[in-house]
Amino acid sequence: MPRPSNYELVTNTVSDNGPGFRLCFSWGEAAFMSGDGQPKSGFALRAKSSKFPIERDAWTHLAASCDGKTAKLYVNGALAAETPAETEAKVLPGQKYLGFGSYNLGYAYSFVGGMSEIKFFQQVLTPAEVLAEAKGIALEE
Repeated sequence: MPRPSNYELVTNTVSDNGPGFRLCFSWGEAAFMSGDGQPKSGFALRAKSSKFPIERDAWTHLAASCDGKTAKLYVNGALAAETPAETEAKVLPGQKYLGFGSYNLGYAYSFVGGMSEIKFFQQVLTPAEVLAEAKGIALEE
């Protein structure tokens, strides 16, 4: 990342409060956020940079999940943060926006770098499955 700022990776919201989710690099830390559109709704997770540094010019695997009870953020296969969550972070059929590498319909927080794979699963992965994904091990169907 060229300088500390926000760099959007995957989002289906066009505002800070949602509705929807955001997976991004925020001021040098991996972050996963979701809300219902109201101020102070939802959750915000950050992987502390002192424990989970995001290195420049190095691949970083991020995974996020939310099952309606707990939201989790993984960095390189390790659980980096979790919090209670009363809502699921979903890609809903009625939502018209799913952005990759930018925010606010492409007008803000452009990601500078490469993304190898973006995957969505219909179920929450176990920690072992997240680690396997981070290591590039194929999951059994």
